[in-house]
Amino acid sequence: MSVPAAERRTAGGNSAAGRIDRVLAEMREGSWFAALGEPPTDGERMEVALYLEGLGIAPLQVRWLEDWEEARQLSQAADWDRRWWEREQARQKALYDAAAASLGEPELLQLLTEVTDAAARLLHGPAAVAAAASGIADPGLIRVAAGAASQAAYQAALSRIVASGADDPFGAKFRLYLAGRWPLVVVDGAFHIL
Repeated sequence: MSVPAAERRTAGGNSAAGRIDRVLAEMREGSWFAALGEPPTDGERMEVALYLEGLGIAPLQVRWLEDWEEARQLSQAADWDRRWWEREQARQKALYDAAAASLGEPELLQLLTEVTDAAARLLHGPAAVAAAASGIADPGLIRVAAGAASQAAYQAALSRIVASGADDPFGAKFRLYLAGRWPLVVVDGAFHIL
């Protein structure tokens, strides 16, 4: 029998629920979409390398985009790298299975629902503001950006639940979003990030 999340939260910050609480706090404090188009920092370059290496698809050229129009074109590209997507999906499934085995699926779903509910509340607004600041009023593209950020939060939550460490590729991807970036897609042998 699993202990309810509310009871585990009082048992200590290193529980799965405590780790999710930290993800939620980071989500509230993140600089979502605030650095789009800015030159990358050394720390951001390191996070990208950690992400790509963690998925086993490095080395790749990294292309730092400058505007939302480039992001729009790439989000509609038909020739994106399936290998990148398959690696992400395999990693996500492995983390989900490990978390479900550890906590039980009902408890895992409860914790992940907290993250996805928070993402729904928190991420659309910053995406819309960043798009508007760049002269973009495309609701579909804004939803794509917010949805991608929400997916990164979900993946980071799985990573934290199984305590896979700071070097997990999903942790690196989440930190890029928190720093205001939008990791997009692998196309033509390059990882694109706005």
